[in-house]
Amino acid sequence: MTEDKAQRQKRIINIIGKEWKSTFSNLNSALFITLLPLLITVQALIFIYLVMKFAGAIPSLLITWFCAGLFLTGIIGMGSGHLLKFVLNAQWFISLFLLVPLFSL
Repeated sequence: MTEDKAQRQKRIINIIGKEWKSTFSNLNSALFITLLPLLITVQALIFIYLVMKFAGAIPSLLITWFCAGLFLTGIIGMGSGHLLKFVLNAQWFISLFLLVPLFSL
């Protein structure tokens, strides 16, 4: 009885494995065929690379600048503007507008 059950389980696993393999091989071939014209030229590869870089960098820049604005709003709220001279200096602007974009790219 247990051998029967083990054989059935092996058959089910084999069937699932074959279905999984055929599904993903069809999916990969379809993706490869649709992306093949884009990947033929070097210019297209560079364009795809740059688009991917900027697609990741722009949200991180916006979130960072939004959080910096929230931080400054909190500083103004806590110290009623007197603490801004200690926070807003050259290092703040260099890090916010030069280093953050460089690190996010």
